[in-house]
Amino acid sequence: KHAIMAVGYDTLELLALSAVPRGYYRSIGTTSDDHHQTDRQQRRTTRRLLDLCCGCGIQGLWAFQCAQQHHQQLQGEEGTSYKYDQLVCMDINLRAIHFACANISLNNVCYNSVYAQQSDLFQSLTIITNEEEKVYFDRILSNPPFVAVPPCQTLPSQLQPALYAVGGGVDGMDLLRRILWDSLDYLTPDEEKNSDMLLVTEVPNVEYSCKLIQTFMKKEHQNNVKIQVAYVKEDVETTQEYAQEREKEAGDCSSYLDRDWTKPMLEGDIYNRALVLISISRVSISSSIDDEKMKLYMYESGTSCDDNDDDVSGSLNEDCDDESYDNAADEEDAFLTRDGINFVRSSLLS
Repeated sequence: KHAIMAVGYDTLELLALSAVPRGYYRSIGTTSDDHHQTDRQQRRTTRRLLDLCCGCGIQGLWAFQCAQQHHQQLQGEEGTSYKYDQLVCMDINLRAIHFACANISLNNVCYNSVYAQQSDLFQSLTIITNEEEKVYFDRILSNPPFVAVPPCQTLPSQLQPALYAVGGGVDGMDLLRRILWDSLDYLTPDEEKNSDMLLVTEVPNVEYSCKLIQTFMKKEHQNNVKIQVAYVKEDVETTQEYAQEREKEAGDCSSYLDRDWTKPMLEGDIYNRALVLISISRVSISSSIDDEKMKLYMYESGTSCDDNDDDVSGSLNEDCDDESYDNAADEEDAFLTRDGINFVRSSLLS
């Protein structure tokens, strides 16, 4: 039950995305005055990073350290620093928090800058920061449990599944709903600071995922957020394919399970599922039309476009003449290739 999820493709994809700040691609080519102005705006107050459902803490630690290293490289040079002053790691699994603390120590991260706390999502924030006022974060990272788990008979105690394997609920979105409902309340409200939330998760009916994500938020937030979603075309599975994959993963437990993986999804009008990367950021209500606040990006394995291509909206469906494309081993690691990383960063952090 208290097992810790191994570092998988989903975690690595979130690491690659979170290593640079929002607006990184827009900042290329800006003047020194622009950099200094942005730097002053971003350093007015304490900058905080939150790793929610942190597991062993690798996601938060990576983003925190990348920002610190970038800040050190800029000493005496022009550029925008996005250094974080505090990192908060939270997970409901106490064993995960112990692993996170061990990783904090192994990576020589300053203890005064990092907090790790057992918590059911956002509940323990006031305990961690020891502040009476509401705490805001400039970036929130989350890789919540997302496997769709249908109801089944009680398993023997020795075969009870790990928390991360069942936390998603029947449709895999139990925790995602709770996270999105509260997340905007903890994201820095100042638009100038480019605050955002980055998630990796699974969603049903990926073609309509942006709208689905919006419905999980409080009504007062739905019109002032930008929702961007990226997925790999070959990674989309039908409900039948998804059921077969999950049954394989059940392994030795399968003989104890009496459940129908497809029925709950079909009853919920779910016809496909896909692993996605999500970026959520604040925008003013009048800043853009609704269509510009929701962007869905599809990446097709085997295509490659010039790293400086400004047209990243929509999907990469056309073959590009680039023989240097480093092919992914399969669709699951397509976002870990050079081109895949460039695609998600330029799409979701613009």
